[in-house]
Amino acid sequence: MTMTALYHPRPERWPQVSLKGFFVLVTLLCVFLGWLGVQFRWIHDRNEAFKWVPDASDSSGYLMGFEGSSAPWSVRLLGEPGFGEIWVRVDDVEHPTERDQAAKRAVEVLFPEAYVRYSDERWVTPGPQRRVPSGRIHGGGVW
Repeated sequence: MTMTALYHPRPERWPQVSLKGFFVLVTLLCVFLGWLGVQFRWIHDRNEAFKWVPDASDSSGYLMGFEGSSAPWSVRLLGEPGFGEIWVRVDDVEHPTERDQAAKRAVEVLFPEAYVRYSDERWVTPGPQRRVPSGRIHGGGVW
């Protein structure tokens, strides 16, 4: 009569990976984690763009975003919403300053799916509002 174990705590033979194969796996993992870190930073920067609230003396720099478009696939996979329009508050729509133009370019980089335009109104409400106006790109570092 032979006794067989009902439970094997570890496999009889562990999978074997060569050193070269191990380096390939580690490299692929690092590339994936690096890409993921860049996407999380992009999401963070997109959210920071709406957080800064200027004081009464500095009325430019407001942002207002309206949903209506899907975000780029890489951040959409992580749950980031897209924007159809983003309005950048400026003092003069016809003659934006260099600071206003730099702000618009920075917003266009962060939100490639959105149509970015200037507004000289304090509150612009052409559609259902997603977020209230406020924000400087990267927490105020760009403009």
